[in-house]
Amino acid sequence: GETELIEYAKNHQILSLDANQNTVVDRLTGLNRQLLEAENDRILAEANYRKALDPGALQALSSETAREVDGAESRLSVLRESRAQMLVGATEKWPEVKEINQQISELEKNIKHLKDDAANTLKTNLETRYRQALEHENVLRDAFNKQRGETLQQNEAAINYRIKQQEIDTNKVLLQGILQREKENDVAVRGSTNNVSVV
Repeated sequence: GETELIEYAKNHQILSLDANQNTVVDRLTGLNRQLLEAENDRILAEANYRKALDPGALQALSSETAREVDGAESRLSVLRESRAQMLVGATEKWPEVKEINQQISELEKNIKHLKDDAANTLKTNLETRYRQALEHENVLRDAFNKQRGETLQQNEAAINYRIKQQEIDTNKVLLQGILQREKENDVAVRGSTNNVSVV
C-alpha cells in the first residue's frame, strides 16, 4: 500500500505541495519559467543568426553605417556626373579625368569596405548573441534539472517520513493499549490479593 504509493509518486514524478515543500516547488517553478524564457530568447537569437548567414541577408545594416554608405554613394554619383561632363570635351588620358577616375575607384572601394565591415560586425554580434543565449539556456537547464532531482528526492523523503510517522503513531496506540491492559491487570491482581483470606 504505502510502499506502492512511494514508487508511484517516484515513477510519475509527482511533486508534493505540502506547506513544508512549497519553497522547493516554488524554486522549481521559477526555474522552469526562466528556462522557458531562455529557450524563447535562444530560438529568436538563433533564427536571427541563421538568417544573417544567407547571402545578401546583411543588407539591413546598422543605421549609422547606412548613413555613411548613403553619403559616400551620393559623392560617388556626383563624381561620376563630373567625369561624364569632362569626357564630353576630353579623353581618358587627361590628368583631370585620371584624377577623377582615381577618386571614383577609391570611393567605390571605401563603400564596399564599409558594407563588408558592417555586415561582418552585424554577423559577429548576432552570433555572439546566439552563443550567449544558448549558454544561458544550458545553465538554466542544468539548474532546473538539479532542482527537479532534489525536489523529487525530497518528495520521496516526505512520503517516507509520513509512513514512518504513521508507524510511530500506530506503535504509540499499540503501546498505550498494552500499558492500559497492564494497569488494568495490576489493579485486578491487587484487588484479588485483597480478597484473599487466611483459612
